[in-house]
Amino acid sequence: MAMGWLPSGESWLINNQFITQIISESQLTILSIGLMLVVALPIIVILLNGVKLLFKINLNLKKTGAVLAAFWVLGILAVIYQSLQIANDFKEKAVISEKKMIAMDSVRHITIKANGLSKDYVGYDQDGESENRDVFIFKNNEGGVLCSDMHFDIAKSSNDSIYLIITSSAQGRTVQEARTLAGRCTYGYQVLDSVLILDDCFNLNINQKYRGQQVRIMLKVPEGTSMTFDRSLRAMVNYNNDAPNNLEPDMLSYTWQMKNTGLECLNCLGGARQVRPVLEEDL
Repeated sequence: MAMGWLPSGESWLINNQFITQIISESQLTILSIGLMLVVALPIIVILLNGVKLLFKINLNLKKTGAVLAAFWVLGILAVIYQSLQIANDFKEKAVISEKKMIAMDSVRHITIKANGLSKDYVGYDQDGESENRDVFIFKNNEGGVLCSDMHFDIAKSSNDSIYLIITSSAQGRTVQEARTLAGRCTYGYQVLDSVLILDDCFNLNINQKYRGQQVRIMLKVPEGTSMTFDRSLRAMVNYNNDAPNNLEPDMLSYTWQMKNTGLECLNCLGGARQVRPVLEEDL
C-alpha cells in the first residue's frame, strides 16, 4: 500500500503516523523491540566471537550466549504474539449497503464525474491523471483520514428511477466490530441538475484504525438513459479484469446508453460497443 504526498505546509503521514493508523503504539513498540532483538542479538554474538578470535581474548561466551539466546527467543515470541494479535484485528468481515433514490432534472441523459477530493493530496501528472492510484490513506486538512480504497460501477435499474447503492465493508475482531467500522465510513455525493458528482474517496475518523475499509458505489439507471463518464472518475474505475465491474478506463469521456442487454456507446470511434451490466448479486 502506497501513500500520497501532501500539499506544501502540511505534515506527512509517514513513519509512526502511518503505521499507527493500522496498529496501536503499544503494538508498534513491542514489535520494534522484538524485531530488534531477533536481528541484533545474532549480530552481537558474531561480533563477540570475531573479537575473541581476532584479538585472542579469553572471553567466556557460554553464559553470555545463554542470556542472549534467551532474549532472542523472547524477541521471536514477542513478534509472533503481536503478529497474531494484529491478524486477529482483521479476522471477521462485515458488509453494509445503503440504497438512495437520486432525484435529477432529467433521467434521459446524466453526466457523472468525481469531485477530486484527493487531487490536493495525490500526485497528478500534466494530463491530470493520478501518478499513483495505489494511494489509499492520507491526512486531510481537518485532521481526519481520507481513504481511496473504493470503486464505481453501473447497472440497470428495475424501474424508471435512478438509485445510488453505497456498499461499505470492513474487518474486525468480531462481526459486530467490523459492521461498526463499516458504518463509520463517511461517503458523500452531490446532484446538480443532471450532473452527479461523486466523492473519489471516503472519510475515516483520525482515531479509527484502518481495518480493510472499502466503499463500492453502484449507480442503477433506467433502460434508455444515456450517460457521459467524466475522466475524473479514472481513479474510481476498477482495473482488475477479474472484478465484477463493467467500467473500464477507455470508456471515460464517451457517452453510453443503458440498453436491455448492456451499455452501448453512442459516440465511440469505430462503432458501438456492448458491455454487460453488473448484476445486483455481484455486489
